[in-house]
Amino acid sequence: FTNLCHIAGDFARIQRPGKPGFFMSVTGPKFMLEDIIRAVGLMLVFEGIMPFLAPKRWRNMAKILGKIDENTMRLTGLFSMLLGLLLLFFWR
Repeated sequence: FTNLCHIAGDFARIQRPGKPGFFMSVTGPKFMLEDIIRAVGLMLVFEGIMPFLAPKRWRNMAKILGKIDENTMRLTGLFSMLLGLLLLFFWR
């Protein structure tokens, strides 16, 4: 009697020329997870640059950000996300 996981794994790999398999490629999610982990790691590196190089300026910036109203903060976040999406779109 064969292992059901082995059968399911082989079935997921079946693909016909010109037609993708019924299930997502076995390697697809793995590559996406690696990209997400790299992106989070890079974000942490960039987030850590200011506190490392200029902690006093970073603290002052945090105080100023605490005084900004929510609408301005939301617009800043929206423009930041749109800029990031544009960079990702054109980079790929």
